[in-house]
Amino acid sequence: MVAALTLPNLVANYRNIVYVNQLKKSVSVLEQAFIKMLADEGVEHLEDVSGFKTLGTAEYASYVFGGTHGDAFEKYLKRYLNIVSIGRYSSREFAYLTNKGVQITSWSGTIYFKDGSMLLYPIFYPQQQMKSYDDCKLIKSKGGHLCSYQGVFYIDVNGDKRPNKAGRDIFRFYLSADGHLYPDGGKDVSFYQNPGGNGKGWRETSYQCGDVGKPINNFKSVTGNGCAARIIENGWNMDY
Repeated sequence: MVAALTLPNLVANYRNIVYVNQLKKSVSVLEQAFIKMLADEGVEHLEDVSGFKTLGTAEYASYVFGGTHGDAFEKYLKRYLNIVSIGRYSSREFAYLTNKGVQITSWSGTIYFKDGSMLLYPIFYPQQQMKSYDDCKLIKSKGGHLCSYQGVFYIDVNGDKRPNKAGRDIFRFYLSADGHLYPDGGKDVSFYQNPGGNGKGWRETSYQCGDVGKPINNFKSVTGNGCAARIIENGWNMDY
């Protein structure tokens, strides 16, 4: 009887461990790829590598909008990542963590990798999306590291496999100009979005990933967008 009662929890815990391990791998692989781009061309920022320069000069340009810029950028990405296919305009739906029936449509692109993971709604900018000098100075004084970013996307750690939920197997990240990934809802992204704030991110807004140290089963509205930050800050542990 005891085993029967605890089996569902054991299965859920095992699945969560698998998701976290897959997330850790995806973050590592992506960071290594972007940092290698910088190293190969001897530059410090992604806007200076040849691949990102193919995106043009428009402030909001992105490869997902197609054209010859998209072709060149995709070819460049494939030099550094094991990409199986790219769907520039493919539609892909996933759900918020606890809002049953609420779907988010990833309407502007998917990138499938050989290991089964994928990027959803990937946007890469040709130029740094940079804060002002004063804002950067303030961010750094508070221990923040993100003053500019070069892209933003969701990582789906297991591709088309279920559950396809933000915060469970889908996680949102910002790509910094120096090739590092920062989780949405984390301290660094929080300071970037509000340099004058306290940097608590998901910790003070329960709709991002629940409350600190508590399960989120009883929350009616949790998007899951801040859950990668919660996992990483908890030592790569999905404690919800």
